[in-house]
Amino acid sequence: MRKRNPLTELEACGINPNIEDFLQHEIIVYTRKKKRQRRSTYPLENLLYNINMANQESKTQDIDPICICDQTRKCPCFACEEEINRRVKKELDILCQRLLEYNEKTFGKFIREMTMEYEDWVKANKKLRDEVEEKKIELREAEKFLKYLKSRTY
Repeated sequence: MRKRNPLTELEACGINPNIEDFLQHEIIVYTRKKKRQRRSTYPLENLLYNINMANQESKTQDIDPICICDQTRKCPCFACEEEINRRVKKELDILCQRLLEYNEKTFGKFIREMTMEYEDWVKANKKLRDEVEEKKIELREAEKFLKYLKSRTY
């Protein structure tokens, strides 16, 4: 449609500031996002490992950390195995806690409803079992009474 009826210069000038404002806004949002990503990533160069897969049969890894310390368990670098294990365990604990919270939020109501329904079934079952036991007792008493009546007639 615009090929036949192109924008006038005045109309084009009226649109440009809106487009320019939008693009400026998108640039600001993009730079903020990039800054957040840069802040949240921590340097991984201290966690470098040399991995040697010499023994392919057993599928084990010989891991040599790039650490030139004396390995006295007081090493300040993050390549020490204990530090890495501690960090991984901490992150794993946090992840497990978040997963539990998410599951509680997501499935909590559903699980509570199922639990209540299950408890109702258990109560109904118990009530039926009690009734069956009562009927068994009544039956035994009726059988005793019938035996008594038979014994009197003979």
